Parts: sequence; structure tokens; C-alpha cells
Amino acid sequence: MPGGIKLAVEAAQGEISLDSLYSRISGDRSLWYGLIERFADESIYRIKNPRLPNALHEHLCSHIPEEPRSEIIRASQKCADMDVARRLRQLAEGHDVPFHYVGIKVIIGKPSPEDKPGLGTAHACRNSEFRGRQIELTNSQTGVSITVRVSGLYICTGYSLYPDIQIGRPDARMLCGYPTDKLEDAVAVVVN
Repeated sequence: MPGGIKLAVEAAQGEISLDSLYSRISGDRSLWYGLIERFADESIYRIKNPRLPNALHEHLCSHIPEEPRSEIIRASQKCADMDVARRLRQLAEGHDVPFHYVGIKVIIGKPSPEDKPGLGTAHACRNSEFRGRQIELTNSQTGVSITVRVSGLYICTGYSLYPDIQIGRPDARMLCGYPTDKLEDAVAVVVN
């Protein structure tokens, strides 16, 4: 540890109580920081350590060669089959915490009368992440929420302002408290 400080830890039957370890070093910050650095040198991180994701990225599959293609595939598959990598992928694919959907700010609007979505349905840009999804829209100011399924699509170009999501008059009335004809701010969370 830094400055040649040593810490002796006695363990009964090969087990170490982290609580007792923390209590022994909590009074001496240099011991604490030294221990953290030593753990990092050994690739041992606390779950909330901001360096953990980079360590996983750099060390979990660091053995993947750059060529030949057959070795890249073999090493990549071996890495993907590791329990840690497999479980992280399952969490990400299932959008489970910490890979869950987080609300994003969107602009909602009402489409032209001939193209309005029905109650509980919405339209979104063709290239939208909301395409075909069920989403919960929350009014940013009142906290009122509605759930709609994006079933209609429209083409959005970079030349004009388009709402992220278009909803019909009844849904706009529930969400905003009035039948709005203008663009409104909301928060969208993908539910399904």
C-alpha cells in the first residue's frame, strides 16, 4: 500500500468479513484508498466503482485476437459464453435494471384530421425508436400519464419540425387537460 503501510487481516476458516475489514480501515483514509487501489490492481472493484464498466470492457474479453477471422470468432464465442457476459447480455436484452428504459423528453402533437390515430394509439416518425412499441407518455408539468401503442408511422425529414409522437384529440385531452392543437412537451417511456 502507499507509503509502505501494511494491513493484517485475520480470517477464521478462510473467510473475511468485509464489514470487519471496512470498520478496521474506516478511520484511516490512506488505508482505505490504498486498499481500493490494491483491489483495482487485482481487478477487484466495488459494484459502484465508476471504473468497473471499463474494467469489464478491457479485461473480460481481452484475449480476442485481431486476426485470423476463425480465431476472432472462436475467442468472441468463448467470451460470450462466460457466465458474466451471458448474464449482462440477458439483462440488456430484457431491458432489466440497470439496462431498463429511462424516460426521454419528447414533443407530442396532433396530426391532420384525416390521419389521426384512434384512442390509445399513436403515430411516430418512421425511423423512431418508438415504432411498434407501447409507450407511456407523461405530461411534464402535471404528471398525468397515458399509455399508447405506436401503430402509425410518418416520414420525418431534417428540414421541418415534426413532433416525436402524434396522438389523437381524446388522448391529448387526457394528457394535457385540454384538446391541444399545438406541440407539447412530454416524457416517453417504452413499456413494451
